[in-house]
Amino acid sequence: PFWFTADYDIPVGLWRDLLGPDSRRVSLAPAMEQRLSAFPGATGHNCDAAAVFGFAAAMLARGADETYLFNHMDPGAPVHLDGDHAAIIRHAGRLETAAAQRRRHIVTYPDTWPPGVATPHRLPATLYPGAHYDFRIDTGPAAAHGAEIRVGLADDPGVEAAQLRARINLQPCGALSDLIQTQPFAGVARVVRFDVPPSTQHDGYNVFELAQQDGPPQRVVWMEVMVNPQPKVRHESLQQRDEESLGRHGEGCRATPGREGED
Repeated sequence: PFWFTADYDIPVGLWRDLLGPDSRRVSLAPAMEQRLSAFPGATGHNCDAAAVFGFAAAMLARGADETYLFNHMDPGAPVHLDGDHAAIIRHAGRLETAAAQRRRHIVTYPDTWPPGVATPHRLPATLYPGAHYDFRIDTGPAAAHGAEIRVGLADDPGVEAAQLRARINLQPCGALSDLIQTQPFAGVARVVRFDVPPSTQHDGYNVFELAQQDGPPQRVVWMEVMVNPQPKVRHESLQQRDEESLGRHGEGCRATPGREGED
């Protein structure tokens, strides 16, 4: 990446194939910028430790030898807070330890591309009633205890009442309560969550499908998959950790009206 955002879909496997029989003589180290942005022109924000672990787990699983955390060690960078810096140094360098952490796999875009080529990006995406939108996301090693989808919606008419559905690899995902605050997701009015059952997820790429049931069209301006290493009580522990560790970024949880018992 150049500067605008980390790229979660760097083709490390293709790089290795293009290097041919001597590929192991070259150390592949995809770089992660400390900023996160969903599409060109979107307001970015700084990553946290879970974003770093998601990037590291996906890249190492693709065959990277190491990851280069560009601009992450500057004084005052957010990953230094609450012990995150030390945790990243201990766990982000190996696939086994990175995958065992709480990790985010985020839909971003490559901010560097050849002249004359349109900027590749999947967001924003507009959801219409009766239609669906698919996202192919590399979530690294499959989560033994499941995961959750986080969908950020823009401040469009009907956003608070919008009812969405989600599937992973054609299997339905149960609705969870919304996040109570939309920070640090810039430009997001509402963050909708869905449960990803463990048996539905594959290693590497998974297809996540979003659909709107009714009402005016809604724009998806943020999309990520959060993997929590904890067993079945993951949703309660995830909510608590959001309030405690991600609270410094302005993020928490709220219950969606009529769904309090689903979480």
